[in-house]
Amino acid sequence: MISKPISFEVKAEIAPAFFDDMLKFINRNYILKNRKQFTNVNLAVDGDNWLSFSVLDSEGKPALDVKIVAKETVRVEMFPLVEEL
Repeated sequence: MISKPISFEVKAEIAPAFFDDMLKFINRNYILKNRKQFTNVNLAVDGDNWLSFSVLDSEGKPALDVKIVAKETVRVEMFPLVEEL
């Protein structure tokens, strides 16, 4: 059985006006630098600030979908795609 989705809020010590820069930073410095571990990367920073991606398992298959939504707060949503992570 696949685990239930997990979501939580992160207390960011960044003003909401800079959330778009935060998402760009995460994308540039973590996702793009580790391309072999991620797929389905999407970034939106024109009002709807969010970053989504899939984390790959050791066989290169998607194991976890992640979406980071930054509006008034930063919310992380994770959706397992396999039975065990």
